[in-house]
Amino acid sequence: MGTTSIIWLAAGLAVAAAAWFIPLIGDGVFRRLKSQARVLCIAAPLFILLIRAALLPFWAVPKPYIYDEFGYLLQADTFSLGRLTNPTHPMAPFFESIYILQDPSYTAKFPPGQGLFMALGKFALGDAWFGVWLSCGLLMGALIWCFRGWLLTGWALFGALLATPICLFGYWMNSHWGGAVTAIGGALVTGALGRFLHDKKPYNAWPLGMGCVLLMWTRPFEGLLLIVPAFGILLAQRLPWMVWARVALVGMLGAGWLGFYNYKVTGNPFLLPYVLYDRQHPSTTHFTFLPTPTATPFPHQNFAWIDQWEREASDRTRTLQFPMKRLTDLYEVLTILLGTLAMAMPLVLFGGEVLRNRRMKVLALLVGIALIGSFLETVYYPHYFAPALAALLVLLVQSYRHLRIWRWDGKPVGQFLTRFAPLTVLLLLGGKEVVVMLRHQPIEETIPVNGRRDKLAGLLEERDPLADHLIVVRYTTPKIPHEEWVYNLAEIDKAHVVWAQDMGKEANRKLLHYYAGRKLWLLQPDINPDQLNSYVE
Repeated sequence: MGTTSIIWLAAGLAVAAAAWFIPLIGDGVFRRLKSQARVLCIAAPLFILLIRAALLPFWAVPKPYIYDEFGYLLQADTFSLGRLTNPTHPMAPFFESIYILQDPSYTAKFPPGQGLFMALGKFALGDAWFGVWLSCGLLMGALIWCFRGWLLTGWALFGALLATPICLFGYWMNSHWGGAVTAIGGALVTGALGRFLHDKKPYNAWPLGMGCVLLMWTRPFEGLLLIVPAFGILLAQRLPWMVWARVALVGMLGAGWLGFYNYKVTGNPFLLPYVLYDRQHPSTTHFTFLPTPTATPFPHQNFAWIDQWEREASDRTRTLQFPMKRLTDLYEVLTILLGTLAMAMPLVLFGGEVLRNRRMKVLALLVGIALIGSFLETVYYPHYFAPALAALLVLLVQSYRHLRIWRWDGKPVGQFLTRFAPLTVLLLLGGKEVVVMLRHQPIEETIPVNGRRDKLAGLLEERDPLADHLIVVRYTTPKIPHEEWVYNLAEIDKAHVVWAQDMGKEANRKLLHYYAGRKLWLLQPDINPDQLNSYVE
């Protein structure tokens, strides 16, 4: 058992002991907090933003290293320049990289939602990560709005407490990978559904429509797993036609803009960049029920390695071990979303009581469909579950309502656990980050080696600030999963440091001629990711 596991176990035993011996400790404080629940709910999103911003001197802006992160950064840079995509570069073959389209235009393959938020951060505050930061604060606000459609205000505040781990400590905040924007969409849809089940006020159609658009602009498949059953439930409610008219208006505007975006990127309003990329780089499918395409040669070794990784993942879905593997994935998903899976224990213990509530059955249906849908996807990450996060949290809060009234030998043990279990989790997660900060370890040393790209580029600019540089990246050793180094922003030729694929001595001459005047460097990251050598023909 590792040190972390021992700490969590010790904390759990301490909470259990305190629940027995001092169950009413802090009762007055918690009652006062409950009386201010409305104000605290309003302040919670600002709290998330201020806390993370205050920690920036010690907990720096994250460095990208995942393929998707570089794609979102390219989108953010493109959008911040006032355009939707970029023209194909004359030397495009040298800049081909994972999840990046080069033809008929140059951008990432992803839907535009995450990139738009990051572009806002770059435009307003100078760094695309601040768009991620803002999205996590807005997510807390959207979740509280959702909770108040299903729960009393005091319990909505408790739901905000349960949501704090993913909003503040999780990778949705501390990377560029995304998750919060999709979860905002899911919270708006789920919150509007709760309100329509309670009353039929037409103005709730606006957030419902906006939630659908955000899901369409971020994760359309997982979004549909939420939207389709939610709309089916709403159709049974016989809502006024004005509600559907408003939802249709917002939906058509969102779909129309997305079609225009697709047209600018792929030349076809109905062809998603994601689909075009898969056609140009045929690898495995993203769904377990589709056949695996025949392996094809790729122009760069990095594509062959990612293809190998994807094929291995696809092959696993066709074995008897896949159900257990997916259950393990879901265990990791819930652990990241909640801080620890132990926070879901009340739902296990009181699930029967929760489902006696007719409205909670609706949420259980939404969560169940999301979980079943996970078995249709080749790989599964926590942000894939983002559309259903709000529904899960409402169910979890409802289970804590049952835990709160649970007594053991006449003692209000359940009340103590409800109050202190979430606080203990936040304390442990925060303590973990404090330990990391106190080590003063450079961020580049805590992540995969390709997170050092900015450091290498910065060293070149410090060494010769007036010069422009070209780094030719040569891979030598197969690594699965592969760490990619070749990524650039929107205006490649204006960058002080350009990253390019090594395509062999003869082909490279075209690149060197195009970039005549730049200082030339060779990076062999599989040999030494910190060493740049002069490029010699």
